[in-house]
Parts: sequence; structure tokens; C-alpha cells
Amino acid sequence: MSVFLVGLGGALGSVLRYWIGLALNTPGFPWGTLGVNILGSGVIGVLAGLGVSGNFRLFLVTGVLGGFTTFSAFSLETGLLLERSPWLGAGYVLASVGLGLLLPDHAAFTPRGLAIVERMIQRFGAFASTHHAQDAYFLLPRASITAALAATCIRPTSFEMVTSLKPILIILLA
Repeated sequence: MSVFLVGLGGALGSVLRYWIGLALNTPGFPWGTLGVNILGSGVIGVLAGLGVSGNFRLFLVTGVLGGFTTFSAFSLETGLLLERSPWLGAGYVLASVGLGLLLPDHAAFTPRGLAIVERMIQRFGAFASTHHAQDAYFLLPRASITAALAATCIRPTSFEMVTSLKPILIILLA
């Protein structure tokens, strides 16, 4: 029964992602992929906050949202954007990863969350004009990101994956 629920949810999520991609992606920017990944992260965070479990969690989180969100398309589109414009590619990565980590705790919908987003934008702007690229990682508000990861039941050690973006930032922003 579990495999059936995950498969059914995955099929539904994949079709939804396909339709959104058709509607929103443009030749210039993958708005659909950005949207589904951010929306999927937010919905997973809300479901985790509600304590959804069992077969319902398998169907919605593993199935529907697993099929809905996509890392492979994000990776391909990032590479294509980086070839066209390093700044556009870097912006896509920062928007996808930053909002993807922030939204699971649905913090972006609270005054505190909006303040965090505003502070990140201000810090990135200050970084771009006055700091070395290798310092970019240290400007992120780690407490908020760690809380967002914990809210989605992702072990904080998975945060190491985010640090792999540091060399990309160093190359693009140096």
C-alpha cells in the first residue's frame, strides 16, 4: 500500500510540475522550476508543522511533493543560466536555495521572517560592494536556516550540502 501511495502521489506531483513549467517557464528564466521548488519547500514545512504522518505523509510529502519539486531540473537550468550570465545563474541559485531553506519554517510569512529576508538582501548588497566573495557564506543568518532545516525533519548535518555553494560564489563574485 505504501509503494502505491508514493507512486500515485509522485505521478500527480510530476504532472503538476509539468503544467506549471509549461505555464511559467520562459526562454530567459526557469520561473516554473523556481516556483515549484519554493512552493514545495513551503508546503513541506507547513505539513511538518501540522504533524502530518503515516500514509498521508507518504502520499503528500514523499509522493506529491517529491514529484512536484525537482533538483535535477534546477541543476540543469543553473548550468544553462551560468553559461549565459554568471549573475543570473548566481541569483537563481541564491533565490532557490535561500527561499527553499527559509520557507519550510514558513518564517517568510511572519514579521520576523520578512525581517530576515530583508536583512539577507541588505547583507548581500553590502557584500557585493565591499566584501571578498569567500565571506559571503558567513553573512547568512545561520540560526534561521538551521531552524528551517529542523522544521522539515532534515538533520542539521545536511546543512553541509549548502556550503558546497561557497566555491561557486567565490568564482562568480570575485
